[in-house]
Amino acid sequence: MLTAAQQDYVEVIYRLEQSSARIRITDIAAELGTRLPTVTRAVQRLTLLGLVQLDLGQALAVVG
Repeated sequence: MLTAAQQDYVEVIYRLEQSSARIRITDIAAELGTRLPTVTRAVQRLTLLGLVQLDLGQALAVVG
């Protein structure tokens, strides 16, 4: 089960994915009003959970 914060990150990533082909950590931080290190840790965790995928250019995508 995801925490409320993790759900927020997935929702923001999904929403940004709909409007842009490339999502950056800075985009997520700006959307959520959080700091870059916080977003980086959250994205790493979501990647480990298999919920988001990073490509080699560091763009994000929601899996599934």
